[in-house]
Amino acid sequence: MVKKNIVYKTNLEAIRARKEKVGKTGKGGKKGYLNLKDGISYVRIMPNEKGDPFYDMSLHYNVGVRSGLRCLRSIEKACVVCDFGWDLYNEAKDSGSKKTLDRARDILPKQRYFANVVERGKEEEGSKIWGFSETVYESLIGFFLDPDYGDLADIDQGFDIKIIYGKKKDERFATTTVSPRPKTSTLLPKGAKITLEELFDGVVDIEGQFVYKSEEEVEEVLQKFIQSQSEDEASRNDDGEEGEGEGEEEPEGKDVEDAWNETVAD
Repeated sequence: MVKKNIVYKTNLEAIRARKEKVGKTGKGGKKGYLNLKDGISYVRIMPNEKGDPFYDMSLHYNVGVRSGLRCLRSIEKACVVCDFGWDLYNEAKDSGSKKTLDRARDILPKQRYFANVVERGKEEEGSKIWGFSETVYESLIGFFLDPDYGDLADIDQGFDIKIIYGKKKDERFATTTVSPRPKTSTLLPKGAKITLEELFDGVVDIEGQFVYKSEEEVEEVLQKFIQSQSEDEASRNDDGEEGEGEGEEEPEGKDVEDAWNETVAD
């Protein structure tokens, strides 16, 4: 059952405080996650007890942890993955290697944002975790603070979010744009196959999906990743594939910094 003290209204002061922090931090198909496909999707952000629907985390991707590894520096602890990533970046600056630069970019932490949502047309599947970039996050905060919209997550008079997702021609990565639908609606439509109580009882615990590992556990993750990379590279060499520096044009000097600035915020 829904807890009696649950807050159904978003605390706009908390959203306003988030806006003040924008830009001051560094930058699936899995069950329980929103799986966006190319095209248009509609979701509704769910309210929660803390009055703030957003969660922000600094995550390392591409190190063998599928959902992302929380960066220990965000809780003021040493992070060997960060150290390894910056070592690669400095190596790329010295050598002019784009391949090494890409590895550094892939490993260093990215700021990622999350919210619990209901996917329109699939309400019976319950709450899902929607993960998005800082650009989308800034847009959503702007809509919450826009007097024309206000509390997008209001259960009775909130606004659904239209998501346009896909890769445009000649673009390296898929892009996501968001906008509120023009009319208010209830969180669950009439005739939904799930009740509000069932929806909130089954809400996915976002913090629980991204638990901090200990420094020792992070070290173990990194060493396994490095070992797997070494084995993959050895296998490619045995198969006669091109090594680094063959078949690709490497940036040099300041070009490495320019390439980094273009890609690190992906």
